[in-house]
Amino acid sequence: MNKFGPSRSELKFRILMSAVILGLLIIAMAIKGVPRSLVGIELFVFGGGFAVFLGGTSLWKLLRG
Repeated sequence: MNKFGPSRSELKFRILMSAVILGLLIIAMAIKGVPRSLVGIELFVFGGGFAVFLGGTSLWKLLRG
């Protein structure tokens, strides 16, 4: 890591938060079912996409260096 990048503890925190976001989305789908409206689908696509992106890039940086 260079001095401008996030620290290891921040990367671990980002991975934890992405797991929490994905867990909440899974719980919401278990309680409410699969969304049928466009707004519900957008919420899951963008929220889930953000969580996967956040966790994936943080995990990539942790494993890489």
